[in-house]
Amino acid sequence: MCIITYRPDYDLEGVPVWNRYFTIPQELYSRLYDLLESGEFYDYVWKQALEINVGGSQEWCDGNIENHEFHIPTGLNREDTDKAGPLYSIIKQLGPEEMWEDLEQMRKEYMTSFFQGKR
Repeated sequence: MCIITYRPDYDLEGVPVWNRYFTIPQELYSRLYDLLESGEFYDYVWKQALEINVGGSQEWCDGNIENHEFHIPTGLNREDTDKAGPLYSIIKQLGPEEMWEDLEQMRKEYMTSFFQGKR
């Protein structure tokens, strides 16, 4: 079982958090597990960029697979962004396409209401 937690905005009071639960296809589970093992993600110390990305999208990941935890913070430097890229690519393939479309639509609706002052 996998849980994706999605926030459409910064982690502030009043910002919704949407959870989606699904089962990972075995092939993707194996690819994810192999990448985590071979890339030494569990104990890796991530390096963050000196400048903070304000106003753009951000990605971070907290995960647990086979009782191994890993954490990837936001704002990585270029080298570590490249290291995390393949992992994020697999993560985005884990859930059904309809789930990602639903989350994206909900994000658009949230942003529209935010900019119209309805939030």
